[in-house]
Amino acid sequence: MAKISFTLSLALAAVLGTSQAAMAMTYGETVLKPASDVRVADLPAGHWATNATQVVLANDILALDNGTFQGDRVLSPAELEYAMSRLATTAEEIAAKGVNTELRAAIGNAPTGDGPVTRLKLAQTLASFLDACASQELVAIAAASQDASRFTDVGAGVPKAVDKVVDKYKVMTGYPDNTFRPAVEVTRYQMAAIAYNVLNSMRMAPLALRPVVTVTNEPSGTTIIVQRPGTETQATLPVEVVTPGRLNFRERAPLHLSYQAVNTNNVSNGTPFAAVPVEGMLTIYNGPLMLQNVTDLRVNVTTSTAVDSEFRMGYANLKSGMFQLIPYVGAHLGLGTTAPAGGIQYDSYVGGSYGAIFSVTPNSVLEFHASLGQTQLLGAGRFNSTFQPLAYPNALGSALTNYGLGADFYVAPNICLTLGANNWQNPTSLASGNVTNALGVVDTMGLNLGIGSRF
Repeated sequence: MAKISFTLSLALAAVLGTSQAAMAMTYGETVLKPASDVRVADLPAGHWATNATQVVLANDILALDNGTFQGDRVLSPAELEYAMSRLATTAEEIAAKGVNTELRAAIGNAPTGDGPVTRLKLAQTLASFLDACASQELVAIAAASQDASRFTDVGAGVPKAVDKVVDKYKVMTGYPDNTFRPAVEVTRYQMAAIAYNVLNSMRMAPLALRPVVTVTNEPSGTTIIVQRPGTETQATLPVEVVTPGRLNFRERAPLHLSYQAVNTNNVSNGTPFAAVPVEGMLTIYNGPLMLQNVTDLRVNVTTSTAVDSEFRMGYANLKSGMFQLIPYVGAHLGLGTTAPAGGIQYDSYVGGSYGAIFSVTPNSVLEFHASLGQTQLLGAGRFNSTFQPLAYPNALGSALTNYGLGADFYVAPNICLTLGANNWQNPTSLASGNVTNALGVVDTMGLNLGIGSRF
């Protein structure tokens, strides 16, 4: 593309009697400065706000004090007013039309005052400024989202300013526990990260992407603007600050262990509490992908032991506010022993599973979830104590069904108590063979008590 631009410039020069001059950058590139290399005495190596701090220093949004940034110090009203003035100046330089009275009026109308700079006050200040910038194409507007609706501490109606800075302009975000914390005072590190996001939005604004390319006629002084369609160069800033969104199902406490306290029908007979069923669940996320294993261990005190394990792969990006749906597919394996009068027998089965998990998170400490799944059996077998086959029942058409309801109560950021109820149903049918005791798979239902944690 550079060769095409060069050829176009020479052709225009030949026709108009000009000679090519050096090409400039976009308007954004000429205004926005990359991260500075100034040494900041109190900025630790690898700190989460390193990029943002160096960028706002380079663009004179915030300043050093005797070589230190003091990022954990609370932002003062005077520092906020200075930062907003500098952001307005940056926008004016991108527009290249001198002082912008609308931007200055928006800053003047913002509720800064003499009180502490809280997150809500900063949101109100930024919303006023960004609205004025957006009306003049001086900031980018991303695709609308509903992240602000998940905040549990801003009342039934999210303040308009919070909705704008979180969902419309995406320069602020909430905390991992789904709160916005409007009364919390803003630190200088936080202001640096937020100001960085504002600068990045300016970098992507329509006016900032205008290419500045000139060809000058040396004899006559004629200047021609040469546009380069499709080759606009964006200003380069450091890696974008990543802000956390809504956590996935059980991401805060991925490992769960629970004990089924009540059994109505057990492994070998209908005697209550004749078995000790324990369930373990491990959930891991990689972007929108959920990987989960659910393993049940049923130990009967007299006759049998069974292990039932299901491996699930689900899609976790179906979210709206406090609601989330995760459809999944998986593989189901079973292995167990029974000890009837004829001696020890080993049972096994394998199948393909599918289902869904639905969760509701009304606040930062409570999560409700429901699940429904079914396994279509593909094969089953029974073997004697020397592993000689006794039967290969036709498992096609048989199914295992499980469903449950539960709630997680977070007593700490990554520790929760689990209460729920679930049911595992036996195969609906097998074409041959007595499966009453196969793997101990009969109807098992009851109350689950457990704990979840991060390891």
